[in-house]
Amino acid sequence: MNVKVTVKTPHGTTRYCVLDAEKNAEEQWKTVLAVTPGGGFSVDVRENEIRLVDYFAGETRATFEILKKEETDLPVSLSWAEE
Repeated sequence: MNVKVTVKTPHGTTRYCVLDAEKNAEEQWKTVLAVTPGGGFSVDVRENEIRLVDYFAGETRATFEILKKEETDLPVSLSWAEE
């Protein structure tokens, strides 16, 4: 079963993506947020939020508030979709 994660973006919009519950969530979030090795950013996965962190400055550049997580039959989608 996959997990639909609905977030509030830093711009105040609501978006969702669908993660594979069997795979590493942090790695999947890196794909959703387009974080690549050597790009200067990392992902900090917390219970109620996802943070995009400037690796060099150690500062949070964006916070995505997790509004809900729910099991779904939707296919995995590691990109944002409108709610």
